[in-house]
Amino acid sequence: MFSGVLEEHKQPLVAYQLFKTIAQAAPGARMVFCGGGYLQPVIEQMAAADGLAAHVHCTGSIPKDEMKRHYQSAHFLLFQSKSEGWPKAVAESMFWGAIPVTREVSIVPEMLGQGERGILTKPNDAVAAMAERVLALWNDKAACQHMSTLCMEWSREFTLDKFEADLKKLI
Repeated sequence: MFSGVLEEHKQPLVAYQLFKTIAQAAPGARMVFCGGGYLQPVIEQMAAADGLAAHVHCTGSIPKDEMKRHYQSAHFLLFQSKSEGWPKAVAESMFWGAIPVTREVSIVPEMLGQGERGILTKPNDAVAAMAERVLALWNDKAACQHMSTLCMEWSREFTLDKFEADLKKLI
């Protein structure tokens, strides 16, 4: 899945190309783009032209409970954003066990334990190389499940209650 605005700085077209490459090796793969933006019709047109329209779904902006269902059913978050403040989509995917495949920006490397809890990519990484890493993990079911579990365990340490308690310690 992809979560965020469908605009250039979030790079949903890179996520689409990554999915397209994965789908060539895993024909049953599905991709959902959660979020609206000016690139939504571009993604839909590309999927149709590539014969992937039945495998790619763009939701537009959706309520939080619907987002939750998408995170819960996703295996991976394909997210190649150029920059992040607080990477909310990455944190949310981890909370629900979707493994992030994301760029080394902001605090993402720390969140992903330098690659222990997700797949870190660099801006110049080739899409084929990223897809190869995703497919290798997917094909190792035990490693995939282990990484998903590590994502959930790490992210669930950061609740609003814990945040509030930590703030009180600082005051």
